[in-house]
Amino acid sequence: MKAQSLFLSAFASLFFLSCSSTKTMRDGTAFNFERYKGRLGLPVDSGIISDHFGQHPSTLAQQVMINNPGIDIRTAENARVMAVFQGRVSSVFSTVGASQIVIIDHGNYYTVYNGLENVSVKKDQQVAEKEIIGTVAPNDQGEPVINFQIWKSNASSKKSQTNLDPEQWLNKM
Repeated sequence: MKAQSLFLSAFASLFFLSCSSTKTMRDGTAFNFERYKGRLGLPVDSGIISDHFGQHPSTLAQQVMINNPGIDIRTAENARVMAVFQGRVSSVFSTVGASQIVIIDHGNYYTVYNGLENVSVKKDQQVAEKEIIGTVAPNDQGEPVINFQIWKSNASSKKSQTNLDPEQWLNKM
């Protein structure tokens, strides 16, 4: 999953270079998404956060630093993965020897679902909040874990996107 996250970070830079510099969907999705900070549900019916956002020591070896561009959510085997907010599927792709990744466009924000199988959406498809987009694939250790990320487009910056801490966006039930 960590190698996949590194690949995804590189992909993000290329992805944002190909996007227009300012984006707001016709229905105002970008503005609505921002208003949902702290109120989004998990992308799975139930789960626990098993790895947090940002740079921190590995739980396996304290001298090794992890830089997670999102959060890892451990869930049930074959758990359904759902869009956390309405939007348009901007990318669906696989990494070599790994699971599938879905990126959903919410205007100036993107949600990234890394670690899927049985993806049920296609590029440019409109999705509703809580619409099923696939199921969780087992990670390298055989555990059902999804890496969930939120990106904000930086139209006025040389850096193409900023990775945001998804925990700040999730509903604290």
